[in-house]
Amino acid sequence: MKAKISQIQLDIDYRCPNCYLHFRLSNNDIPQKKPKKLECPECAQQVSLPTIQITRGVEKPPKAEKESPLAKKAALALRSQGYNLGEAKTLISSIYDKNMSLADLIKAAISNDEPKTRKI
Repeated sequence: MKAKISQIQLDIDYRCPNCYLHFRLSNNDIPQKKPKKLECPECAQQVSLPTIQITRGVEKPPKAEKESPLAKKAALALRSQGYNLGEAKTLISSIYDKNMSLADLIKAAISNDEPKTRKI
């Protein structure tokens, strides 16, 4: 089993350019959208803290499922019956079941077709 990240603790140390005093900001105090101005507690110098973009890794979209060989054969059979390939794939994808035979798949696709939408 893989562990999942539940919380990220981020601390960033800054240093005053005038007196070199170090100070730390954590999580929500870190400027992310626009620079933040602070006054150094040691020398009262105005310090501008640059923004830091915190991003997660880019998630890849899931891969599209491959069309089964049975569905391809059924679509080609419907194409030979006068359907265009897009119509055939739509009809088959709406009723496709991996346990169906090729003949049953073709019959079910033809029986589910609405005559109003087909051009003859």
